[in-house]
Amino acid sequence: SLVLNFYEVVVAILGVHNPIIGFSVAAVAATSILFTSFAIAERLRHESAMRLEAQASVARTYKAVPIGLFTLDLDGRFLSANPEMMKLLDNSALEDGDSTWRDCFGDQSWETLRRVTTLPSGRLIELELLSRSELRHQDTKRLLVKASLVDGKIEGSLQDATEGLRISERLMFLTNHDALTKTLNWQGIQHELRTATQTISAGSHLSFARLDLDQFSSVNAMFGHDAGDAILQQVSDRVLAELPPNSKLGRIGGNEFGILYSDTTIA
Repeated sequence: SLVLNFYEVVVAILGVHNPIIGFSVAAVAATSILFTSFAIAERLRHESAMRLEAQASVARTYKAVPIGLFTLDLDGRFLSANPEMMKLLDNSALEDGDSTWRDCFGDQSWETLRRVTTLPSGRLIELELLSRSELRHQDTKRLLVKASLVDGKIEGSLQDATEGLRISERLMFLTNHDALTKTLNWQGIQHELRTATQTISAGSHLSFARLDLDQFSSVNAMFGHDAGDAILQQVSDRVLAELPPNSKLGRIGGNEFGILYSDTTIA
């Protein structure tokens, strides 16, 4: 193309008659169109290859991601589910279109989840569920669901939150309880005392007692802390067995316990 264009310029400058001017113009046009077509075709091929690679990458991620992913129709029927979703529900037939959300989690769960259809598209709804295996009284498994309405379908994720929730509950328990005896700690006793004094009615009684174990340091010195811990646990169990209903026991020191008696006089 460059050669033919340059040839035409030279011929025009020199004023020389060009017997193949028509041919050169057609050749330039044809060559330009040909190379343009090659460029467009290569661009389309490159974009197609990138699109296919992106789709393959998404498919690999969909299958390998350690979170259950699912798509439901508006009737709650599974349209797709990744392997992790099937693993969480112990159901390999979710992709067949024969399983519904009700089959896995029951009617009440579906009624809660379908509320996402009343929300704006893309708005998330979250709920905590029990797996079907729990409903058959097997090992506890608590699942966290996040879903939204996308293009007339319910798309969401399902994650096993059992361990995280157990850790959270354990930390909350230890906030107000003694790790050794599982009774209330000093903070827990204070909380119970504040609650009791705020809610006590006129004419009712509230008493607090302190229980101290004498010579406890000698036990630790002679037999070791394991023996001392065993004694603290036994004392807690025996005292709890003797307390009246609604009374609270707490370990408020190394060898000290506090007992909060509701509706009980000091005598």
